[in-house]
Order: sequence, then structure tokens, then C-alpha cells
Amino acid sequence: MIPMRLMTKSRLSRKKMFSLKVFLVVLMCAWLIACGQSSTESKPAAVKIVDPASAGGKLLKKYCSDCHAPPAATVHVAKEWPNVIYRMQERRRMKGYVLMAGDDVDVLVEYMQQHAQR
Repeated sequence: MIPMRLMTKSRLSRKKMFSLKVFLVVLMCAWLIACGQSSTESKPAAVKIVDPASAGGKLLKKYCSDCHAPPAATVHVAKEWPNVIYRMQERRRMKGYVLMAGDDVDVLVEYMQQHAQR
């Protein structure tokens, strides 16, 4: 026969485990709900686009604003921009957005490099 003292501890542990499981389920649900919310509310303020009438300025406004505010070219040095734009193209692919044409990518990279951090 199990001593009463051990049985009480066992029941107490089960209650604590149940409470912990319920807490974790609620926490996970809250986290999933928060992850699924639209990020449009958290978009940073748009920066002034340098030479907005240029082909590169138009492409920056057209493509970058689908997911976030168009970035200032000065947030990266010139040599970083090809990789950054490649990553953003991959994100467009994953999200199902229209991809930039090869010529558009070249024009945008050139524009960002021209106005990049020195």
C-alpha cells in the first residue's frame, strides 16, 4: 500500500503538471496569434527617396513598399546592396509577390549603390 504522504505529493505534482500544461498551451496560442497579425501597423515611417523620378527611385517605391517602407540607400554600403536585394527578391518569392525582372534588379542595385553609405 502507498503511504498517504507519497500519494498526496503525487497528486500535488499532477495538479502542478496539469496547470503547467494549460499555461503552456495558452502561452503558445497567444504567441501564434501575435505572429499571425499583420505587420502593416509596425511599418517604419518612409524615408525621403533620393531622385524619386529616376528609374531606380520608381522601382524602390514600387517594390520595397510591398512589405516595408522603402529604405534609405545609406543603411548599407554599396557592396552590400546586391546581396540585400537578392534576399528581398527571395522573400518576394516566398510570399507569392510578383518578382522583379532581371533588368529591374540591375537598375535598383545600381541606384542603391549610387546613393549608398560611403
